[in-house]
Amino acid sequence: MIRNLFNAYFGEDIPLEERNINFAMVVYFVIMAVSLFYGIIIGLPVAFFVVTLAVFLVTLLSHAYIVRFRLYNRGAFITALIMGMVELPVSYYCDGRQICPAAIFYIMCFFFCIFCIRGALMYIAVSLCAVSYIFSCVGMYIRLYRYEPFDMGRINVPVEVVIPVAVCTVYACKAMDYRNRIYEREEKSVAEGQKHSEEMARSKELFLMNMSHEMRTPMNTIITATGLIGDKTQNSALKQNVVYLQNACNALISNIDDLLLFSKAENSTMRLSEADFSSRILFEDIINIISVRLIESPVQFRIILDPAIPSVLNGDCAKIRQLFINILNNAVKYTREGYISLEVGFDRLSDEEILLKTVIRDTGVGIRPEDIPRLFDAFEKIDDRKNETMKVEGTGLGLSICKSIIDMMGGKIDVSSTYNEGSCFSFEIPVKITDESFMLDVENAKHISVLLYEEDEERSKMAQRALDDLGITYKPVCDDGGLQDELENGHYTHLIASVANYENCRDHYGSIEPKYVVISDIEGADRIPRDADRLLRPVCSLSLARYFNSDGDTKNQDLKRGFMCPDANVMIIDDNRTNLFVIERLLKRYGMNTVTAQRGQEALNLIGDNRFDMIFIDYMMPEMDGIDTLKKIREYGKPWCADVPCIVLTADAADGARQMLIDAGFDDYISKPIRVERLAEAIYDQIDPSLIEWVGD
Repeated sequence: MIRNLFNAYFGEDIPLEERNINFAMVVYFVIMAVSLFYGIIIGLPVAFFVVTLAVFLVTLLSHAYIVRFRLYNRGAFITALIMGMVELPVSYYCDGRQICPAAIFYIMCFFFCIFCIRGALMYIAVSLCAVSYIFSCVGMYIRLYRYEPFDMGRINVPVEVVIPVAVCTVYACKAMDYRNRIYEREEKSVAEGQKHSEEMARSKELFLMNMSHEMRTPMNTIITATGLIGDKTQNSALKQNVVYLQNACNALISNIDDLLLFSKAENSTMRLSEADFSSRILFEDIINIISVRLIESPVQFRIILDPAIPSVLNGDCAKIRQLFINILNNAVKYTREGYISLEVGFDRLSDEEILLKTVIRDTGVGIRPEDIPRLFDAFEKIDDRKNETMKVEGTGLGLSICKSIIDMMGGKIDVSSTYNEGSCFSFEIPVKITDESFMLDVENAKHISVLLYEEDEERSKMAQRALDDLGITYKPVCDDGGLQDELENGHYTHLIASVANYENCRDHYGSIEPKYVVISDIEGADRIPRDADRLLRPVCSLSLARYFNSDGDTKNQDLKRGFMCPDANVMIIDDNRTNLFVIERLLKRYGMNTVTAQRGQEALNLIGDNRFDMIFIDYMMPEMDGIDTLKKIREYGKPWCADVPCIVLTADAADGARQMLIDAGFDDYISKPIRVERLAEAIYDQIDPSLIEWVGD
């Protein structure tokens, strides 16, 4: 019964403020009871008992009212005023002595104010009780010294001084002890809650990582298989359907990556890795991804890159790429006509670091001024409900992730926008320098002269800006008359023109001296003649530098796809049969002889009877994972096993996964879904050159 009564007033399910005031009131009622008993013993007047009992009943009722309506702070304030301005002054006056228990019990009144009242009311209550005490003391002094002589013999020091002081001291100590125990319980509860939250956050992150892997695996199959179908068919409608399907898969993978990155940022587990990377390859990847997404859009993609950006930088390349792609994707989603521009430059911070400065503009729907402050909030899709014509896909996490990445890197991001006209995102991030040589540099720029035939004024300006940046001499023309004059009177090494203009040139002028370079969109590859080189839109300093530095041999979209390896023996290790089938089909395009295994031990058994020129190993496999399998292969008794190129295949999108696997001993890394260009690059880089046969040789 006592335990139940205690839990009813002081149990852990009772609010902290209610427990505090319950404790103080219990002590207060005990003191009042003692005061009544003491008043009877020393014979205090009837007025003392009447006032004390009245105060007791009022306090009891007010306490019930406080608890019922949870008015803890105001209730404690009123109780303190009743105690300090009614009950104690009356007791003091009735006692009739300057030193008495009532005077000393004022100390407990102050403790009550501090213990039970919060905020400004506490200071008001303490001040009013202090004023009451001062007036009581002054009034008693005047009464005793001017009208009633003071007799020290009337004071029983042990009873009337020591006991009240002891009671106040015990109350203060017990109150502090009680509060400390409450705080300890609360801290323990908070710590347990925090631990539980961290465990839940880790579980959520692990779940998302596993889901990312499990979803990337079938996506890899779909993207690769549809790519094989698209390569084999001549049906344009079927090719277009393949593109739609691949774009949908890529959008799904992008959303998965966004969720994974957001989870890491939300849980403060996102980390920045540091590794050297090629700035040229970084921007090539970004431009290729965005260009593909603009295939069917009339929106122009304009690019201005500072050629003097250092060629090799050090930092988290994956997150920098994600940063660019998320902001550019946002522009693609909300821009239906006009252009999207990407401008990248830099300022030097020191001999070892630059500040990469980027400006991304678009002529999309723009952003209302009142929406800009919440632009970087998670799960926000600005203007999605206000503009029914601009319903777009996405999780609403892209810009939130960008803000987190930029903050982690010590950079900053700014936004300006005019509604219904467009937006401008600008951001700066510090990046370390590894190689200071220029990202873009044409070796024989002085010996190159270009005749640029482009009727579109804006596209012509972009191409001219790129040629200027590379230091290449050029002459722009915009009509047939200007073209004819320059062909007859000028001397040029290259004629750069669009597909339509090239056909016009060939029909009117036949074979001419300059080398034809035809600018085409991605889907216009079948219109490029064999006697012309190809440049993909958007034309920028990056694409022009790549073209001129490769001696113009860009007829194929990727040089590395133009080879075969018919004498190469390759083993593929993956626990998923569908993945084995897809990867095997991809490698067959290069004429390779393939052998497959679904377990690490099965692969080791095959090594005993065969010799391989390259091995592809899936990272996440049962029994022996990719790293364990690699170690066993390296330790195998055959000499060739120590040096055979081993390439890891993984859908692991975790931070630092690539560096971790390279450090584990793999020669190269391919993420799922597998891109044909990336696979070709890995084969080209790792396989013995003597096994390569160039197509057309």
